[in-house]
Amino acid sequence: MGYRRRATAIVALLLGAAGLAGCGGSTPSADEGASFVYGTVSTGIVSREVMAADKLGYLDEAGVDLSVKKLQSDTMLTPLMANGETSIGYLTYVTTVTALRSGIPLRMVSGIQELEPDIQTVWVPKDSPVTSIADFKGKTIGVSAVGGYGNVLFGEALATEGLTLEDVTLTEVSFSDMASALERGDIDLGWLPAPFAAAQRANPDTPLRQVVDFNDIPALTGLPQGGVVATAEFYEQNPETIGKFREQEKRAADYLRENPDYDRELQKELAGYEPSVTSELPLQGYAGSFSADDLERLLTLMTKYGLLEEGDEVDLGAFVGDLGNAED
Repeated sequence: MGYRRRATAIVALLLGAAGLAGCGGSTPSADEGASFVYGTVSTGIVSREVMAADKLGYLDEAGVDLSVKKLQSDTMLTPLMANGETSIGYLTYVTTVTALRSGIPLRMVSGIQELEPDIQTVWVPKDSPVTSIADFKGKTIGVSAVGGYGNVLFGEALATEGLTLEDVTLTEVSFSDMASALERGDIDLGWLPAPFAAAQRANPDTPLRQVVDFNDIPALTGLPQGGVVATAEFYEQNPETIGKFREQEKRAADYLRENPDYDRELQKELAGYEPSVTSELPLQGYAGSFSADDLERLLTLMTKYGLLEEGDEVDLGAFVGDLGNAED
């Protein structure tokens, strides 16, 4: 199947990167005063607690010298972490689990996001006959990548009505083109993450409407989404810096929770959104950490939908370490 080939290609890329890990320079020790590069995705909104800690001066106050490297996707970050170019950054847990399975040793620094209301949603044209998941049968659904996280989300949603992915057609559409594809009639349903859904909610003349919030699916509610991850080498060599980083990230998360107007302004600044869109963005909470059991939920679903093979070994206990057992 197409998604199996895609997953195999990603694993091959990560395995190649893991092989480079022993060939690069040594990881700089931030505990000795060296700066380090933090990798994040696109605008940096997924790491807005870290961006806020930097912008508010919290990291400087703590003596943490961080520079930000923005990448198009987190799958571009794991090879950089494997070869020593970047030691710490934001990864979705789908990418994290894939990297761990490929032999790249990573450690959880913090758990940022879990699935919440309005984060991952499904939309249709306003005149569509689709009103519930039962109506998805036989429809063409736009996802960002066939064989990726969308398979997990739609697979579990369909299961609530006794349907499977075999009952629909998944087709790849970029998130930036998803709404237009729905308007053109290229697809019957489209997956819109929070920023793209917010743009539709902010438009009083939108020709689209929401039909499903994936957080309402029992098997998906609160599913871990992503967080800050470090290479095992950097994590073990720089415990003081990791501790300071966590403390200031949590401090920034508390500030954002207590100051929602600042949170929205920060997101507008990071992404360049119009104020009307920013006002519709959900202000996602800060998880702090996840346990191995929390992440096992995702691993089980990834295996169920072919993102992992049966029998793949992923050491979640080593990944979460003491943080995964800590009281938050």
